[in-house]
Amino acid sequence: WNQPQAMAAPAVADAHADEDEKEERSCGRDCGEGLLDALAAFLTGAKQAGNATAVCAGRTAYPVKEAYYYSRDSCDSYLHPWKRHVPVSDNQTATFRVGHTYGGAHRRY
Repeated sequence: WNQPQAMAAPAVADAHADEDEKEERSCGRDCGEGLLDALAAFLTGAKQAGNATAVCAGRTAYPVKEAYYYSRDSCDSYLHPWKRHVPVSDNQTATFRVGHTYGGAHRRY
């Protein structure tokens, strides 16, 4: 009675294997298992096809979306130039000059 637990486990597994072998297989059980296998294969294929369709649609729509946003931003920056996010260059900044005139204007005083 002092057997280790490792030796007791195969005896239990063998008992379950014997029960499965004793059961007779019926036509209904075989048909049911076949139907479930076919249904699992069909649903797995449908899931993979759905995932592939979603990936394809995403990769196809991305360039179209980018072109739309580029076009919209280009039109917006053309119609509203003050909205452009570009740094101001040195020749566009306001400056004040003292001592000499700008653009050939002459002193009045």
